[in-house]
Amino acid sequence: MLTETIARHFDDAQISEDGIDLGVADLHISCWVDGVREIGDSRSASLFFQLWGGKLGETPIFTSMSGYGDSVEEAIVTGGCNWGCTFGPVFVAALTNTEPEEAEVLEAVVHGREMRAVVDGLDRGMFQTGEEEEIFKKLRVVREHLGGTPWLIGKVLSSDTLPALPSSQATIVGLFICESEDRRTVEIKVNGCNWPPSQSFLDEVPFASGPGSTFLREFAVLVPSTDSPPSRDLLGSTLAGLSQSVDERTRNLVAWPGWEAHGGQLGEPTSKLAVDEFESQVVALPDTYREFLLGVEEAGTGPGYGLISPFGEAQRAMAKGKFNYVDGQEPTTPPEGCLLLAHAGCGNAWLLVVAGKHRGEVWIDPVGSDAIARRVAPDFGVWYQDWIDALVRNDSVFSQWDAACCATPSTISAFLESRKSEGIDSDAAMEELAECGEGSMSIAAVGDRYFNHGEQVGPCQPCVELTLRMGMRPGLFKPGKAPKQARPGTVPKQARDEPKLGLLGRLAKRLTK
Repeated sequence: MLTETIARHFDDAQISEDGIDLGVADLHISCWVDGVREIGDSRSASLFFQLWGGKLGETPIFTSMSGYGDSVEEAIVTGGCNWGCTFGPVFVAALTNTEPEEAEVLEAVVHGREMRAVVDGLDRGMFQTGEEEEIFKKLRVVREHLGGTPWLIGKVLSSDTLPALPSSQATIVGLFICESEDRRTVEIKVNGCNWPPSQSFLDEVPFASGPGSTFLREFAVLVPSTDSPPSRDLLGSTLAGLSQSVDERTRNLVAWPGWEAHGGQLGEPTSKLAVDEFESQVVALPDTYREFLLGVEEAGTGPGYGLISPFGEAQRAMAKGKFNYVDGQEPTTPPEGCLLLAHAGCGNAWLLVVAGKHRGEVWIDPVGSDAIARRVAPDFGVWYQDWIDALVRNDSVFSQWDAACCATPSTISAFLESRKSEGIDSDAAMEELAECGEGSMSIAAVGDRYFNHGEQVGPCQPCVELTLRMGMRPGLFKPGKAPKQARPGTVPKQARDEPKLGLLGRLAKRLTK
């Protein structure tokens, strides 16, 4: 019923098993009724939506709407119509660059970037009087009191509290405010996920006077008109916002050992002297990467276990030659003509190509997983921004390899099969796994390109997520070492915290080699 209601609001919509092809701007939507509850003699339906495609990108973005009516069916249809009539035209106008009939276009500047924002809203109120004209009057009074005439989202866009936004895709910003005489709830969502730093933009405004409650909802789609890379300050404030609690949950991409390696704290930029020396002795660096080194950081916060400095001896050696990997094929030679950007976990690595026809591109070398090399971004800036976008959206993982081929799933499968052969049922075997203590699982490098043979390797995030979904404990994996390409002073925190070897220890290590 909800799917059919939404589809009726778009002339060329087509319903399929996956949801609705809206027939405009390559947009798709899936929708479902999350729950229905009684409010006196009425019914309230919680309606959830996921949108993707076109300028929104292929990762589904969450939105919601409540519907009210005398019956369950009326609540669902009313809520669907409210969403389709109010916010459907916002998407169409924003993503087709056309003028909306009822929504409004705002020309905004967000973090120095010009944006075209299409916005509309839906206000409701619960007051003692039931007269419609009186309710609308009270809603207007509350909006004026909060400074939301015509829109509160304009205040959010100009508040400098939003995170770094995508450079080539549209951004959805949602606002919800519940205002009463002694209480206020503010919710700001960026691409479907709460963004706490922006929720303080009304802190200095006193509560609205008078009995009753007002519910203000606004929805905007932002399309960038100009592009510029995020500054160090903007990235720093974005990373700080990502560390805040969201719906009493920690963000998926923050709650794993890779984030712990840098803690979301940017390292220091490098010097022009260091870059000039490297380029004169080794190879010229791609422009976006050079600018990042000089303006943001040399090493530290980034995908996987964090960015690795390009200046170590192993990095210099790997940068020589020409990169000859083929997209979609397993490499037959060691990597060359590239730099190790970051260890993704399980021995997999992101590479920045510095020589050859793929110069400037970012690739994944999943040597510890499915072993199929892939081009994942046209340049460093896009790759890093993609990671920031995934963090803001609260994606479950940021990976470009088949994690089912990693060692962890194979080990767990082998364990379950062995228990099955011993006559132990799957539930009992799963209970055994759930009892595995901290540090009870380890991953070691075997003939790896980025670690010495036998070295401890940290897990990739999909493998960590797998163990958590199976009910296994956090901290299951032993901490891994930093890749041999990471020079002292730029290695992950876990490796820095290991005790240094004394004279006898160093001699023993050399003799062992």
